Amino acid sequence: MGTEGARLLPEMVLRTALGRGSVRALGWGRAEAVARLCLPFLRPTDRVLDLGAGTGQIARRLQSRVSSVRTCDVVDLSCYPDMSPLLFDGRSLPYPDGSFDVVLMLFALHHATDPKSLLVEAARVAARVVVFEDLHISRGNDRRRGLIDALLNGGWDSAVPGPRSEAEWLSLFAGQGFALLSARRTSLFPFFHQAVYLLDADAFRAVDFAPH
Repeated sequence: MGTEGARLLPEMVLRTALGRGSVRALGWGRAEAVARLCLPFLRPTDRVLDLGAGTGQIARRLQSRVSSVRTCDVVDLSCYPDMSPLLFDGRSLPYPDGSFDVVLMLFALHHATDPKSLLVEAARVAARVVVFEDLHISRGNDRRRGLIDALLNGGWDSAVPGPRSEAEWLSLFAGQGFALLSARRTSLFPFFHQAVYLLDADAFRAVDFAPH
């Protein structure tokens, strides 16, 4: 199968009820774990945008915990027919300023061709941004993570960089003017390390938020 065919494979699978059910079953545990780690940074009244929502499983789990959840992505890989994402060009979000309280970027930012601009866009449409990403530990670890990433996204994308170290992620956030409200390291799978960051575009708003 060629590269283009590999990229189309997830969409082909998700067009069938059996395929959507299989994806939901395989991703249930991971989605549940990620959603649970995001909940301390969300309020029941929050309007949430899941940017780079993928299969939509995390968004589905958060729906009953917040005021509203919308999804946005560059391709429709949702395994829920009633939760198709609003498609965008990967750069400019199709929402007015201040449309949301929180933007979630869960294992999505490393896919962005211009992560700095996408962070700025996230800050434009929401007051807070939650970033969940893999951390660079070693080259061998990065190769294993890249294989999983390729399987989840239907093909290897040489344009997608490897994971950043924690220092590199923090430097990226600070360079775009974000205040870091919280950082937590975790490990969803053996030998892999991740971090979840709560960011605020305006440091003066930091004192108004306390995770519950």
